[in-house]
Amino acid sequence: MALTCILSANSLLAEDNGELIIQTTEDMDVKTVEAFFDDYPDADKITWAPLERNITRLALNIPRDGFKRASEFKDGNSLFHLSSIDDLGLRFHDSDMVSIGFNLASDGYLIEAHRDLSEGLAAGLSVEYLDKLKFGGFFNKSLSYDNIMFSTTLGYDTNATGYIGGEAVQLSSDEGSELFSRMNFSTENDHSNLGFGKTWFDVQSDLDQTLIAQWDNKGWTGGFLFSKAQSGTKFTLGLVDIDQEFKPKVYADFAIPLKKLGNFSSKILLRSSGLKSQYLPQKSLKFFRRLELSRQWRDAMDFSSKN
Repeated sequence: MALTCILSANSLLAEDNGELIIQTTEDMDVKTVEAFFDDYPDADKITWAPLERNITRLALNIPRDGFKRASEFKDGNSLFHLSSIDDLGLRFHDSDMVSIGFNLASDGYLIEAHRDLSEGLAAGLSVEYLDKLKFGGFFNKSLSYDNIMFSTTLGYDTNATGYIGGEAVQLSSDEGSELFSRMNFSTENDHSNLGFGKTWFDVQSDLDQTLIAQWDNKGWTGGFLFSKAQSGTKFTLGLVDIDQEFKPKVYADFAIPLKKLGNFSSKILLRSSGLKSQYLPQKSLKFFRRLELSRQWRDAMDFSSKN
């Protein structure tokens, strides 16, 4: 029996080409898998692709027999290791969620809200205050090839300033690090910059280490950063803007996700300086590694709470 199942918060859809559930860890649980096997008694497995930021890559093939035994013993650890893994490649998915970001820094604030228009295409509005208030709008388009993600942003604001930015992030073959590069150009004073760097994941005590090099109208600078993420909260600290005179600047940021309300998700980001990400990639691929599947499984498939 061949089925394709795409699960939203309120529906389970089936078609005739494979067995697949695309769902976040918040909306996936043991009862969902149980309901699928009850509805489709001829299916010998169900495939779950964890959804992060409307993107999927890896999928777990959950066998019916293994799920039945795990339910009896209320233990999903062995079932995780019995489930095979498929690499589907980086894929973008539509979402009706509206994402709102509140960026607060010592020199101002930035509020951005965006929504997907189609797979990999989003549009948004912004309100920014530095020395004066300005409003803007932007489009963002993302594409993928193998384990590389490309993103381009086009924007315009009420100061008659247009800007374009591009970013590329590549996950290493051993999934222990990622390379990234970016470029930005603004019509305001013909400002432009480019940069590249590399992040090593979980170097020590779950800390990520990043080395960066950047160029702008003032010349080349470098820096290094340490980041730690837990339960959606992320903290970053390091030295940046290191030039030939070695006068580095301390940079720190702290990201806190807020509870989802209906179709709205939001996040607060506190920065020591700057309102937009200047050093780390905006779309890291860390969450699409095989190592992350065990965390996603623990977050979603709690057999101990099953009646």
